[in-house]
Amino acid sequence: MTPTRTRSLKQIDPETARGLIATSESNEPLDEKWIRATAIQMKKGRFDPYGACLELNAKGHLFSGLQYLYAIVESNCTVKIWVAENGG
Repeated sequence: MTPTRTRSLKQIDPETARGLIATSESNEPLDEKWIRATAIQMKKGRFDPYGACLELNAKGHLFSGLQYLYAIVESNCTVKIWVAENGG
């Protein structure tokens, strides 16, 4: 059987972002300058979710998109972003 995958545009707030960071299985390197610049765009309401996606595994743990979550926390804003959820 093929695993299911759903993708939807969701509102992610700083508290949700912190929770996903805490259970993250991502090993992405962090670029502090990129995070800061993206957080500024989020604060100004200029963040465009096109091409931006958080990917969650079947357990609901993040495995891609870690820098977006850090930017959400730094901006202290709720942001619309694509979330792909991989089911088992």
